[in-house]
Amino acid sequence: MTENSFYPLVAVDDDAGVLLGYEMTLGRSDLPPMKTFSDPVAAREFLLAAPGVRVALLDLIMPSLDGHELLEAVKLHRPDIECIVITAVDEAESAMRAVKLGAYDYLVKPIDPIKLHLTVERALERSWWQTPRWPGFSTRSRQLRRPATPTS
Repeated sequence: MTENSFYPLVAVDDDAGVLLGYEMTLGRSDLPPMKTFSDPVAAREFLLAAPGVRVALLDLIMPSLDGHELLEAVKLHRPDIECIVITAVDEAESAMRAVKLGAYDYLVKPIDPIKLHLTVERALERSWWQTPRWPGFSTRSRQLRRPATPTS
């Protein structure tokens, strides 16, 4: 695929083995195409610019850019992207910080492949439903606003 191809799913981790695991686990399923990044700075540039991204899998401990910083930048400029933090850091404080910054979920490595697939699937669905599709759709209430009916 070319650089401008449609990638609804993006994975960011400095460990190439983890990225390969994501590709093997998620790439063989019914999920949309995934683009992987081992460089969090390049990933940030892509995430902020690529219009088709719906879900990002983010590691926390990476060189040159902390996962919390990446999460914060993505949610600030692209709140439509659902971010799933996947890390070996099993600390409540880290998880709470990620959720406060807007993470959809916080998963601790090693991850059960079925749980990963289901979490990504639900995040894609949530992202889809939060995107305005037709006039009158409210992303806050997630309901159609009905026109006021005259009262007799």
